Amino acid sequence: MSGKIPVSVISGFLGSGKTTLLNRLLQPEAGATGLAQGTMVLINELGEIGLDHARVKHLSDTVVLLDSGCLCCALQGELVETLRRLFMDALHKKMPSFSRVIIETTGIADPAPIIYTLQYERFLSERYRYAGCLSVIDGLNGLAQLQQQPEAAQQAVLADVLIIGKTDLADSGRIAALKQALSSINADAPQYDVQALPEADQLLSVAARGSGRPARGYGLWSKPAMTSTRALHAGVDTLTLAWSGPLTRSGVIKTLESLLSDEPLTLLRVKGRVWLRGQMQPYAVHAVHKQLYPMESMDGEAADTVSVLVFIFRGADKAALTARVLDGLPGGVAPALAPTDEPSPIAMSPAHNFVK
Repeated sequence: MSGKIPVSVISGFLGSGKTTLLNRLLQPEAGATGLAQGTMVLINELGEIGLDHARVKHLSDTVVLLDSGCLCCALQGELVETLRRLFMDALHKKMPSFSRVIIETTGIADPAPIIYTLQYERFLSERYRYAGCLSVIDGLNGLAQLQQQPEAAQQAVLADVLIIGKTDLADSGRIAALKQALSSINADAPQYDVQALPEADQLLSVAARGSGRPARGYGLWSKPAMTSTRALHAGVDTLTLAWSGPLTRSGVIKTLESLLSDEPLTLLRVKGRVWLRGQMQPYAVHAVHKQLYPMESMDGEAADTVSVLVFIFRGADKAALTARVLDGLPGGVAPALAPTDEPSPIAMSPAHNFVK
């Protein structure tokens, strides 16, 4: 662990494809080169139960889940402590050394406070170096998100590399309009099609070079005020429910499609892991905006047979949403908080153990 350890940030609005990009960097397609061993991955997500880390393939020994809230809001807590502890544990041979860190943020995170902390928190800045932000932009919904979601615009503005996802699903005219909009707010950042990315090391090198550019007037190099952070997240909340018994496929699909089609509800994203009646493995649930994607079986064994759904929404009444969900899927309860004597989440145990 000689020299400062580079830290890359993967950002992007809810459902844009951040985890897909992370998997591409770590486990590329045949013939491409992925990142070498020694990469530490930190995943931050919303909701009482972490789920996104289970979709990162083949990295159970080097995935750390930061689940105390959005990193840009809980900045001086878990992120700083985790990076400090990881460095010291590796230094004292309590865990294998690592030569790179990748942070995947939540879909509503403002990258600016994370970048500030990496550069100006004394312990971190002496041992780590900020190596750029890669923001994933949704090719289907990105243009509307830039106009309607302040978080999406901020993620694009602060990017050192812009990666346009879902290009296989969007028509050429929509992609062209999105590229033009991105150029108008961040002309310095190179744009890539997620279907035609360079090698992982090369892509991260481009981002690292971009991180040395001067500030672009968006407060990046001034310490962010917590009041502005709260304003950025105004109206965004999460609901997490868990079921101890199996659910029916038809019940899950009917309930989620009804919620997603409800215009005033403003569901930004639904994610989860469900056990379906008559099946021997859990299935991943993923919905963004009004689109419910087909459920896919999850590889490997889960730590338990509990079904979990996390709803990320803006402006809706949480009690009313809870009642709607339970009307279609009875028996769900809010998950209990983990015991205070539970091992620290930065312990290098298998990733599925972080599902609490």
